[in-house]
Amino acid sequence: MHTLDSETGGNGGFTKGMGFHLNSLEGTINLQLRIFPMKCSAPCKIILFGEHAVVYDKLGIAAAIDEKTFVEVSEGDEGIEIVWRGESLRISETELFNKLNLFRQFYKNRDFEKLQSFSYYDSLIVVIAECMSRFGYRNLKIEINFDKLLKGIGRSSSVYVAMSLAISNFLGHNLSVEETSEIAYLGDIIVHAGTPSGIDTNTVTMGGYLSYRKSTGINKLKIGYKLPLIVVDSGESSQTGTTIKLVKRLKEEKPKYTDQILNEIDLISSGIVESLQNQNLEQIGKLMYRNHELLRKLGVSTDRLDSIVKIGMENGALGGKLTAGGGGGCAIILTRNEQEALNLVGKFNELGYNALYTLIGVEGARIE
Repeated sequence: MHTLDSETGGNGGFTKGMGFHLNSLEGTINLQLRIFPMKCSAPCKIILFGEHAVVYDKLGIAAAIDEKTFVEVSEGDEGIEIVWRGESLRISETELFNKLNLFRQFYKNRDFEKLQSFSYYDSLIVVIAECMSRFGYRNLKIEINFDKLLKGIGRSSSVYVAMSLAISNFLGHNLSVEETSEIAYLGDIIVHAGTPSGIDTNTVTMGGYLSYRKSTGINKLKIGYKLPLIVVDSGESSQTGTTIKLVKRLKEEKPKYTDQILNEIDLISSGIVESLQNQNLEQIGKLMYRNHELLRKLGVSTDRLDSIVKIGMENGALGGKLTAGGGGGCAIILTRNEQEALNLVGKFNELGYNALYTLIGVEGARIE
């Protein structure tokens, strides 16, 4: 599921101030156990095309955005202390590995209903425990920081990736890109109801623009410009786990209807790569809007997301669509240039939305 293309290689490790580099044939480099804190970052991401369809082996297009999560790991006093947005959680070594074992049991048996009883903090605990099951236990303090709490931009995946990278390096191991994504993916299994596509953790780990299909893996796209695109938060909580189950149920009840929609989304994603590389903004915008219409047919949009897209189109945008799981979260709006994007951000902010213009296609996870 987490394969890398030949351009990146499967044993790329991380170095300070960089994304990944290629190591020797042995794969990873063992580092000395650290005394001083280890700080790592990972970007968030947006799905440009193909959300929900990727779950059914259709093509998805994603990009890393310049909205980062920072995780700092240092020596702890007793057990594992997680500090996040003013809250602190402490868990013992026994509790840590008991939670991991319970997760492994549920996932092995594909008992996703029982996995739904896991909280977001449980997902953090599972990722931490997986790192330590590989590299050894140590009392740690783990501090998680970020600026904006936008919904539907892969924040959870960003946290899992930055945390996996920081913990592993603090424990003396430089993870490969693939290993980082695989460990972080365990957190996504919990928050995405057990059936995530893998596009989130791969995009956050590798950065840039990616195309992804479950059966063939990752391709890193060469796109040498910055899309004039803004992200608008609907103010509604993203319901990825719920909407994944909704689409699954729709596919079971109306397989022909659902397959037609998923196949058209796949055609859009497959055809958009050339438009992205050629900077054909008009075509990109047109297909973004069509992708949104198809997601509406799947039942994963909301009135507020539809309103965001409508406001964008009425104010000169080239296209717009929900991004990620839907049921809330964010929409993305494409304009002709940066100035139009900034003007549109102002318009949305005047209307009470949280909107931002962000760099797209930025580097992936890194050691700070």
